[in-house]
Amino acid sequence: MQSLSNEVQLLILQYIDTKRDLKSLCLTSKHLRNLNLPRLYHTVYLHTREEGLTRFFKCIAAGASYHLRHIRSLSFEDELRDTLEIGLDDQALESAADARGTQMHLLISMLPENQLHAFKSVQLIMSRHRD
Repeated sequence: MQSLSNEVQLLILQYIDTKRDLKSLCLTSKHLRNLNLPRLYHTVYLHTREEGLTRFFKCIAAGASYHLRHIRSLSFEDELRDTLEIGLDDQALESAADARGTQMHLLISMLPENQLHAFKSVQLIMSRHRD
């Protein structure tokens, strides 16, 4: 495949559409890594409930900050449980939301200026009814 021009390789690689497959290709050679990194990081979804932001910041600290330049679409999904279910009062919920907001702001400030084409923050409130 490396005997083909980069343009032809990129056309072929457009048919690979999962992050998992893109990541696997990045691990096969430096050349394929360089071609695929922009697509791998183009759209980033972070789930705050699953410690997604913390994990993402650890990756950045370990050297992945170079790849932030490829992000064009950034989405945060914040899943909150019903306050009765988890036993938090309004002040604790507000404090947790403020901490997540600070983390989101920090991440956005790390991106090069005028880079994002799309940004979305979704807050889901999950509630379980008790019988």
